Amino acid sequence: MKTRLLIIIGISITVISAIVLLLFLNAYYTVISEYPPLSEDSKLYLSSKCSELALLHIQTHSSYLADVDYELMGMNAIGLPMFLDGYSLSQCVNEIFYKRGFTVSEIETSQMHDTEERILPYVENDKIPYDSENRIDYEKLVKQVIPPTWQKLLKDQDVDISVENMTFGNRDWRTMYHEESSLCGIVIDDKEVYWFEGQINNKQIVKSEILNENPVSCIPNHASCWCNMETLVQEELVDKLEYLTPEEEIIVSNQVIEYLKYNPNFPDVTFKAGKYNYNSAEDELFSFCGIFIDMPPNPSFASHLPLNQYFQGGTVDGTTIYFSMEENFSPLCAVRDDAQTYELIPPMYLSTDEGRSMKNLEPLGCTYEMANHLDRFSSMFDEKPSSYGIEEIGLPEGVDVKEFDLCVENLLKIRNSFTNKEVK
Repeated sequence: MKTRLLIIIGISITVISAIVLLLFLNAYYTVISEYPPLSEDSKLYLSSKCSELALLHIQTHSSYLADVDYELMGMNAIGLPMFLDGYSLSQCVNEIFYKRGFTVSEIETSQMHDTEERILPYVENDKIPYDSENRIDYEKLVKQVIPPTWQKLLKDQDVDISVENMTFGNRDWRTMYHEESSLCGIVIDDKEVYWFEGQINNKQIVKSEILNENPVSCIPNHASCWCNMETLVQEELVDKLEYLTPEEEIIVSNQVIEYLKYNPNFPDVTFKAGKYNYNSAEDELFSFCGIFIDMPPNPSFASHLPLNQYFQGGTVDGTTIYFSMEENFSPLCAVRDDAQTYELIPPMYLSTDEGRSMKNLEPLGCTYEMANHLDRFSSMFDEKPSSYGIEEIGLPEGVDVKEFDLCVENLLKIRNSFTNKEVK
């Protein structure tokens, strides 16, 4: 009997609670339905950014969606409806501000951005760019603020250069948001190069100055704004391009093959190699470049990306230390018109018939008599060569010793490009 009574009481409480909840929701939606509907344009944008409940609550408890001027209110004044978390509501408010062309950095603030007080002391409020999360975009702002200060510095030196003729870029690439940014840039005026540096933060213009030279030279495998500027300077000022010698072309091509031979993204691709005429601060660096002649189209998942048909790289002591694919052909890249076409297959060692064919040996300064003599009396064309001296094998009949030395030297360069063991 007692158990039955408790069950009846529990059911009664549940039913009463449900009735009260339904009456509350009906009253809530009845109240908000009295407000005018959103414009079609607002609905189109905001419907994908905000829940219907968030939009209705904001429309009911604030003037953010009104056609007239609105008053900025803190989240505590707006309140939080049932079944909606505070984060979702604040994000929706942000999107409404974005839609109206008005942004705030903090929802909880009670001050408007269009007051007389500037948000940043060095730029007018209506000139400040914002990112998709309604934060000040310092990466864009620094490009807007700093170049005019460079122009003024140049005018102080009686140099009249417009901002449009300046080339600049952000010095740092960041994955996290920072309330500061820096810029580097150049101007080339009648072969005179002006280097610039600038920096801003959330309080002031930290730096704006002209430099006498590039403060940070390019370092292989290290991308930087200064390196990009240095490359542009050399592209603009280069007078004469140098080309690979036939011997260097063979060595570079074999190094490219060796570097890419196990990469599955380069099936049946042919290429031509050339010299990259960049004057590097690294004296030991030998820079090369080239063209992929028949690159296949990008895979479907990367079809929107540009097709990189060109390459650049560098070697130190025969070892490739950097290699990059390029979308555009560099003005510093020089490929001979009669450059040989190579296939991206495992490298043809001198021990193979193809590797020691006269087609490959003649550009190295080797005649048939030289090649035949080396094949008979040395291990030059063996799979695993051993050390030997020219004085031990003698000279082919009728061959000049200097020409023979040149042939041997070029052959050794090719052998040494595939192994760390130096053949002598």
